[in-house]
Amino acid sequence: MGWFASLFLAACLAACTGLRAFLPVLEVALASRFGLVGSFRVPTDLRWMESDPFLVAVGLLALLEIVSDKIPWVARVFELPLLILRPMAGVLACFAVLQMPTVAWNFTAALAVGLLFSQPILRLKTGFRMIRWQWNRAWVNPGLSLAEDLLAGGAAMLAFFHPVPVLLALLGLAFWLLTRVRLDLYRRSMEPEALPAQPTGPLIGYGPRPQELDARSLR
Repeated sequence: MGWFASLFLAACLAACTGLRAFLPVLEVALASRFGLVGSFRVPTDLRWMESDPFLVAVGLLALLEIVSDKIPWVARVFELPLLILRPMAGVLACFAVLQMPTVAWNFTAALAVGLLFSQPILRLKTGFRMIRWQWNRAWVNPGLSLAEDLLAGGAAMLAFFHPVPVLLALLGLAFWLLTRVRLDLYRRSMEPEALPAQPTGPLIGYGPRPQELDARSLR
């Protein structure tokens, strides 16, 4: 794989970390250690990603993220540390697959691509998550969360073989999410505000009655 194709692969992995922070990093480490995608290996400086402690730690973090996303209040708690860990995961995944001419170029490209593609997907996912949490069906949130798991894991692995189509598909999904979120916010802004309920009991004391106020407003 040349440096140009590795840029597309890095962009795909960074976008997947916007959906699930640790799952793409785990797949990169497993692919490098067990040779799951041909001759791919992480750079020599990152061979610690193939160690057992790293694989166990990232595997537990990935499992915790997947499970917590199914429960809204747990996801809110777990999202706080992810604000720091998610960009780091995106940059690490990019740095592990980029094949630029020098290490300095690798780090610069990983930093740029990792932040450029992970953060917008994260913001769109967060906005869409707020919408799905408001739907009154018990199966909707876990079902859509499971779809995000499959998308992040499947796209990250498929990107090793077809990075350009996968990246285009992820960008199309991001455009659809942006349209969906903006449409939902527009509909909410156009909904009329609920009017205060009128008193049903007998009116006592002085002052205009509601019927009198309505008659005055029509004049």
